Amino acid sequence: MGEFIKVEGAYFSYNNSNKDFDINNVSFNVLPGEMLCIVGANGSGKSTIAKMLNGIIIPSKGSVIVDGIDSSSADLAFKIRQNVGLVFQNPDNQIVATVVQEDVAFALENLCVPSSEIGSIVNRVLNMVGMLSYKDRLVEGLSGGQKSKVAIAGVLAMNPKCIVLDEATAMLDPKSSYEVLNIVKNLNRKSNTTIINITHRMQEVAMADRVIVLNKGVVLAQGSPRDIFLNERVLSEAGLCLPQVSQFVKLLHKDGIVNEEIALDVDECVQILANLLEGA
Repeated sequence: MGEFIKVEGAYFSYNNSNKDFDINNVSFNVLPGEMLCIVGANGSGKSTIAKMLNGIIIPSKGSVIVDGIDSSSADLAFKIRQNVGLVFQNPDNQIVATVVQEDVAFALENLCVPSSEIGSIVNRVLNMVGMLSYKDRLVEGLSGGQKSKVAIAGVLAMNPKCIVLDEATAMLDPKSSYEVLNIVKNLNRKSNTTIINITHRMQEVAMADRVIVLNKGVVLAQGSPRDIFLNERVLSEAGLCLPQVSQFVKLLHKDGIVNEEIALDVDECVQILANLLEGA
């Protein structure tokens, strides 16, 4: 299977004394239909990578190839943004209309989709994110989580092959975060949409097929979520902490109470404890 995105030797600098957010010789591939998580501390260059994958930022050296298109091809930039939809940390930065359905329709109008088709597309994508009953609501009256769902619907309306979430849950409460992540997880599993979740929240890593750890603008490690969770050196160097549930099981293992070295999420922890009780 060929890669959908290929980042090779990419560099980018904001040309100031603070090297936070710069990236240096970054290389990685993204496979079609993959659920990839790029994780790193604040200032590690994650948002720079997000904008690079969408063609907003062009590397000063190296290349980013999206579905066979070089991001440096200015005349094909719009095609890249159709293929790779970007959901920002603050949905207010990408919502442009005052009414929910008008905002979702905005991208379709720019794509010159016939007006007779726009309504059904808007309804379909709003239904996918659980916001169809809000289509006539004013955006300003929505919660942060609801705005994020509208932003995702706006991206979905363009029928992208890939969705990049740039810290899209960072400003949300736990319930809203869960709902947004569940939406993209279902898109990945049911529609084979490639998902790239860029985050500093380690509890979001477990849902990924593969994880890339970014630190000070370089790729520090790549591997499965379990491989990354078990790599204490990488986590320490990147300034990342395991989720509390993972730390709990890790302590139980060190005390010889359970055999499992780590739990990726609450479900795994519950199963480990259930197995422990059954064997008691």
